[in-house]
Amino acid sequence: MQTLTSIRNFMQLSERVATAGQPDLDQFEALADAGYQVVINLALADSEHALANEAQWVNQLGMKYIHIPVDFNAPTERDFVRFVNAMNLYQRHKCFVHSVANRRVSVFMALYQMLTGELDGEAAWMQIKCIWQPDETWQAFIMEIRDKFKIVIRGMQ
Repeated sequence: MQTLTSIRNFMQLSERVATAGQPDLDQFEALADAGYQVVINLALADSEHALANEAQWVNQLGMKYIHIPVDFNAPTERDFVRFVNAMNLYQRHKCFVHSVANRRVSVFMALYQMLTGELDGEAAWMQIKCIWQPDETWQAFIMEIRDKFKIVIRGMQ
């Protein structure tokens, strides 16, 4: 049986939320067995390693599936708002959020956690850097969301 930590770039952020890269079918089974109720996918349907019929597999395992396709080269405010709405809607559920390599997700989660007051900017930035160093596109996106939502991001560079 697969363990959750075998999923690429797996991070347990809280009792309720974990993030990672693309799971395989056995890893989705492990997520269901671990009590996850909601899967949010930020990768494009044709992303590298994407699973055909992912929604169907997740639903058959008894979990709710939400797909918010975020173009890695052009994330938008609309994408982030859809993500915030999904996280707020399922705030009392155990949620697993993934993309291809947990890069998109690391940024979206850090911004969300700052927006909700769960993390300060320095802790959020360290959380992102555990996965990757955002490029210019993603740094600009972080600053756009910061400005739009009046998020205080100390320590982010």
